[in-house]
Amino acid sequence: MKWGEMTGRRVIYTDETKIDKSNIAKVLQDAYMKHLANSAECEKLLNIEAGIQPLPQKKLTRTDIDARVIDNVANEITEFKCAFVWSNAVTLVQRGETDTGSDNKKENEGISLLNEMYAAEFNGRKQQELARFVEICGVGYTFVDVNTHWRKGRSYFTYNVLDPRFTFLVRSSRLGHRVMLGVTYSVDAKMNMHFTCFTEDARYEIDGIGGVVQNGTPTANGVTWKERDRSGEVNPLCMIPIIECKRAADYMGCFERQLDELSNLNQMVSDLSNGLADRKSGSAGMPRPI
Repeated sequence: MKWGEMTGRRVIYTDETKIDKSNIAKVLQDAYMKHLANSAECEKLLNIEAGIQPLPQKKLTRTDIDARVIDNVANEITEFKCAFVWSNAVTLVQRGETDTGSDNKKENEGISLLNEMYAAEFNGRKQQELARFVEICGVGYTFVDVNTHWRKGRSYFTYNVLDPRFTFLVRSSRLGHRVMLGVTYSVDAKMNMHFTCFTEDARYEIDGIGGVVQNGTPTANGVTWKERDRSGEVNPLCMIPIIECKRAADYMGCFERQLDELSNLNQMVSDLSNGLADRKSGSAGMPRPI
């Protein structure tokens, strides 16, 4: 895939009206295959921002002089956006006074307590982590869950940032495009995958062995799919705890539209450096003796 061919991350839909034990395997398998394209593009964008930007053209003459210069403007754009747009941690405020008296005072106290909980979860640092994914990949995800290891002075909930290369949402194809499934997964050294899937009423823990999710007995290539023992337990939050943050309506990163320009800039600076090195090494237009 060429740089300029990326046009934002794809939205994943399903035609199912309800997701439960009877169809979770099919929905997950179909959605995962669509997610792979988004994951590959996120990986490419993260590499580009990190400076892995191969030149589109190779030097065919004077191969003994081959300067390859990467002017990493993608990183400069990302750093500016993270600092200018995301520099201050999100603070919750009361939107408006709907009541007066003691109830209003309790609301203010509740908002202050919630801000303290976010601070206890280091939301300032985690927001910068989220910012990089949103600005580079065009989309980012956070995960909120009950803090099962609570102790005094800590938050009642946990707040974590998920990698968009290993996280996705599945929406209904019907009017409204309601989010029906939230998925995050990990891959071990043997390429076995473990999926954690959330619907509004249940949590599913699913193992996909061999890199493909399939329900049933082992196939010819040894691929299996199975739910863990506690898979399908009630989701106590009664909502999908994976929240999507998208940068733009088309899910494009902050420098994604300028990828061809960045590539041409690298080529131009490299050609200029090669030209200067060529002139210093000998007479212009004359090959240097080896």
